[in-house]
Amino acid sequence: MTSKAPCEGPLDEQSREVALGIVRCALGEAVARGETTPLRPAWIVESVGVVPAVFGEFLGAFVSLHDSEGGLRGCIGNIVPYASLLETLWGRAQDAALNDPRFAPVSVRECVSLQVEVSVLTPPREIDTRDEIVLGRHGIILQKLGRSAVFLPQVPPEQGWDLGQTLTALSRKAGLSGNAWHDGAVLKVFEAQVFGGPAQ
Repeated sequence: MTSKAPCEGPLDEQSREVALGIVRCALGEAVARGETTPLRPAWIVESVGVVPAVFGEFLGAFVSLHDSEGGLRGCIGNIVPYASLLETLWGRAQDAALNDPRFAPVSVRECVSLQVEVSVLTPPREIDTRDEIVLGRHGIILQKLGRSAVFLPQVPPEQGWDLGQTLTALSRKAGLSGNAWHDGAVLKVFEAQVFGGPAQ
């Protein structure tokens, strides 16, 4: 499902195409083998050519998969980066296809009709008040009582939620009561450069 980026982000047009190529390569390997596979630079060079330097930076990213009707089929990512963007895209693409606990693994037949959505993230920052949240621009992290949950920026607009509905849903996603966001919750925001295309 292709979306316009709510922020300019670190990737230019060429780099976005490279990112999609990395994700497609990772998906193809994982789905064909039925298991996650280690990143091999030769596969990437063969598939997408030279990888720009930005893919060596430590950036958070999510990979989402959508079926032909737009329904979510898998979504895995890292808010806080633990590896290079190249490694993150490779690993999270494979995890979205095979290891999202909400869904059965993606099959080879199914993969041909999937759409990929990539979200490259800015570092999260804590906010003082929920009034600072701009729906559709900000991803939101809620933390309370040792629990946490996150929504990417595109989630509230896709669901048609206002801010209260968004924070209520986020509280429930964290395993808390729906009104947990009213008092004592830590809120953080980030922005995402969002783009996508066919999985193959």
